[in-house]
Amino acid sequence: TLAVPIIEAHPWSAIVFVGALMTLVCGVLSLVVAVIVDTFAEARENDVTTRAADLEQQERHEKWVLGRLFNKIDMDASGSLSFDKLQAAVSRVPEFRHWLRVLDVDRRDLHRLFLMIDSTGSGEIEPKEFVEVMFKLKNADPKTATCMLKSMVHHLEKDARNFRKDVKDTLETLQVSMEQKLEHIGGMLERKVRHSIMMGMGVLPVGCDDSDNDDELSQAISIRMASCCSSGRPALR
Repeated sequence: TLAVPIIEAHPWSAIVFVGALMTLVCGVLSLVVAVIVDTFAEARENDVTTRAADLEQQERHEKWVLGRLFNKIDMDASGSLSFDKLQAAVSRVPEFRHWLRVLDVDRRDLHRLFLMIDSTGSGEIEPKEFVEVMFKLKNADPKTATCMLKSMVHHLEKDARNFRKDVKDTLETLQVSMEQKLEHIGGMLERKVRHSIMMGMGVLPVGCDDSDNDDELSQAISIRMASCCSSGRPALR
């Protein structure tokens, strides 16, 4: 080749040619290796069965770790976690603190995390709730902040529904109460008016007031009218 005569004439030029040759060889080898690795990676990506098996194995391991973490946080071994226990575990259990760091959760977000895990709203976290939610937070695509925001919106919607129901029930109760009071007031006013009219007609007997029932009042009026007619006196004064 052309390089051999040049190297024989100028031995120092061998450094240039050997360096160029080594660079070319390394470049070609790197390209071949990259193609091979990419091919295997693509094949593995398309191998759904293998990926599923790897994910299942990873899930079992992480849930086992979370189960141990739950037992460390549960100091009195009661089988459930309160918010106080969770809050105390931040300083007491380093492993739990590391998990919070990975999830990007600080002390200010701890209560929101507790509400997310306590999906039943019982005020206590069961082992299954803790393991499932913590695993999903770590492995789900959305960030923890997004999950917390969704949880907050869910609780706000729930509170809003309860508030609307309470307001509706209160308004219905007030409506019924107002109708009853108006009906009672209307009856009282009607009796007052009738009492006044009877007093003006002079047909209301002594001792008969507006608290008497309608039958007694009507009977008294009839007797008064009959008495007036038999005596030839007008009923009205």
